[in-house]
Amino acid sequence: MKITDIRIQLLKQPKSKLLAFAEITLDDQLVVKDFQIFSSDRGLFVGMPSKKLSDGTWKELIFPIETELAERIKTSVLRAYEDEVQRPEVLFGN
Repeated sequence: MKITDIRIQLLKQPKSKLLAFAEITLDDQLVVKDFQIFSSDRGLFVGMPSKKLSDGTWKELIFPIETELAERIKTSVLRAYEDEVQRPEVLFGN
């Protein structure tokens, strides 16, 4: 499975540690939305798409079975996030 596109949506006013959302396209055929990019004490972290249940707990909506795919998704999303925050329009507010 190949990641063929990543789109980052920066939050204009980050909520707590949530900085942005991402969507990825796999094999130019499947779009998965609502990855979350968080700031933590250990650096940036990518959360899988999830939803809050009525009991207040969170449940992941997707889960890569192979560790390699999970790492590739996280690495690619973080790289795309770093590229997005370094764009001149973002840096200078244009």
